[in-house]
Amino acid sequence: MIPAVLFDSQTSGAAAGAWSYVPAARLLVVAYLLGGIPFGYLLVRWKTGRDVRALGSGNIGATNVLRTTGRGWGVLTLGLDIAKDTWRCG
Repeated sequence: MIPAVLFDSQTSGAAAGAWSYVPAARLLVVAYLLGGIPFGYLLVRWKTGRDVRALGSGNIGATNVLRTTGRGWGVLTLGLDIAKDTWRCG
């Protein structure tokens, strides 16, 4: 995917790749930041005020959220994690 973003067939010469790396760099930064959002931690903290890392297995994933907070919150965590990973991968 990145080579398609970096390649611009409309430009040529010395300035061909000068600015075409900027959108790719922004995309990588946004993907990195989005991937770092701990939805399991945030949802449990928002719902119960507790730290999910101190409960159950200590993981912030959907399975531990399901065990400690309930099915709906576990499914929501799983859905948000899948959505962010799908967006990051393209």
